[in-house]
Amino acid sequence: MDRETRMKKSTKTVIYAIQHEIKSNPLKDKKISLIARDAGINRKLLEAGFKLLFEVTIKQYQLMHKLEYSQQLLDTGRLTIKEIAFKCGYSSQNNYAKAFKKLYGQTPTHWQNRHEAA
Repeated sequence: MDRETRMKKSTKTVIYAIQHEIKSNPLKDKKISLIARDAGINRKLLEAGFKLLFEVTIKQYQLMHKLEYSQQLLDTGRLTIKEIAFKCGYSSQNNYAKAFKKLYGQTPTHWQNRHEAA
């Protein structure tokens, strides 16, 4: 029996609810210890279970969804990259650009201008 099958159904339910909360609120950068406490689950069990179910850590999942949200903001063209960086919780446009490029392989500027190049 694999580890996911052995995981209690109640534990899976809590972890899926947490995953949904992160996905629904990408700018809510909550510490894992607080997420676990609020959900009434052991932090280590939460971290291990999340990684098992989604193949990424909670922090990676939070980052992916925050940057996915930032892509949507870039696509609207209503905000500057600097405004998007601060809206998404980055202390500088440079930190945001580095995180974006690390995940997507291109800068926010390149992403925003991709339609113009076509």
